[in-house]
Amino acid sequence: GSNSVTNSVMTKAESWPTGTGNTYYIDVNNPNATDTNPGTIIRPLKTIQRAANIVNPGDTVLIRGGTYREAVTLTRGGNTSAYILFQNYPDETVNIDGSDEDIATTGRVAWTDDGGGIYYTVLSWNPIVGGYGYAAVDGQRMYLYNDFAAFQTDSRGVNISNWYFNPSTYQLYVKLVNVGDPNPSNHSMTVARRNPGFLINSSGSL
Repeated sequence: GSNSVTNSVMTKAESWPTGTGNTYYIDVNNPNATDTNPGTIIRPLKTIQRAANIVNPGDTVLIRGGTYREAVTLTRGGNTSAYILFQNYPDETVNIDGSDEDIATTGRVAWTDDGGGIYYTVLSWNPIVGGYGYAAVDGQRMYLYNDFAAFQTDSRGVNISNWYFNPSTYQLYVKLVNVGDPNPSNHSMTVARRNPGFLINSSGSL
């Protein structure tokens, strides 16, 4: 019919609520930061996880700029009148990075030439466990082979950089394609070690 029905709805405010409790500061780049500190701006915490362990409803966590290589699990929750706020320090950029720091740091990992454009390094951990299975070269995701022979020949013809992990020897093999120099030592390599970056395992308001 031609009759129309009108109504109104109220949506949640887009502005963040103001914290009513304690404010904790985290600064991974501060040489004096430690998780035994009280979390003040002068004596900040080192990790986001430490703050996640101690926050209560109404608390605010201000994270100073930097790369935080950790997987954060939050089990505490706020409520509608007292949120728990996690936010970056004003005008600073925060990056929660689940990749392995040694592989991501040029010169820290030794890569051995195995011939045929293939290089390998030996890890102390398994990058496949937990369903991570992510590796990249210069920001481009690499294809994961689960069979070494298929990896060697690129049997699927993906024509992109690929990788293989041997769970018996803990050798990580890579074959870089279309990136110029095949030596991973001369590229920005990323292999995921932690998953997820920030897990909220709580009810309540954040």
